[in-house]
Amino acid sequence: MSIKLFLSITLISVFLFGCSAHRISLDEGSSKSAIYQMDETQIFNLVYSSVQEVFPQEKISVITVPTRGYITKFLAPPFHIDWFTQKVLVHRSSGVNFKGNKVYGYWIEVSGSGSSFLQGQLKNEEVFNTIISHLENTAKKQIVTNITKSQYIVPQENFYVWGADTLVGDGFRVVITDKKDKNKPKDKAEQLRELYKLKTEGVLTQKEYESAKKKVIDRY
Repeated sequence: MSIKLFLSITLISVFLFGCSAHRISLDEGSSKSAIYQMDETQIFNLVYSSVQEVFPQEKISVITVPTRGYITKFLAPPFHIDWFTQKVLVHRSSGVNFKGNKVYGYWIEVSGSGSSFLQGQLKNEEVFNTIISHLENTAKKQIVTNITKSQYIVPQENFYVWGADTLVGDGFRVVITDKKDKNKPKDKAEQLRELYKLKTEGVLTQKEYESAKKKVIDRY
């Protein structure tokens, strides 16, 4: 093989493989995996705010199916011609801890691709490290084996997305703003969403939530 051909293949390989990035929070060595236990609404808020922390000026879109998460695209300085798309997915899974008990939690997958592979890789790492740093400080980490994918707790129609700009995939997107007409009567779906939010935040007990939900349903 000639040196010229070898260099051409090398450059093509760097371009193809260097333009993408992929990181996951699972691996703990051997057959063990790491998942984080946290309220589902809180972990999505944490992940969204982490992405916003790294990309304060960029639009953040919502992914709802098949795995929920966020996606954003940035143009790399100084010329803002090269681009990179960052995708963050939040997986809910179960596993067996060291006591032999089945536990549930979440793990993070950060991937990206684009023409700005150098800055894209750096931003990909920054997003991943920012999320993991916040999780390590706020969530309970469980080391498990036999990890299995699990369904989300929050129904898709009640999946809250704070401040996201657009929606990717099928599903519902609820943006919380201060522009809502406070004098306008709230519909059934809106009242049920607010009650669910109060329950997940611990303001309402399960019993109080069920009672209030029944009143709303009966009213309509």
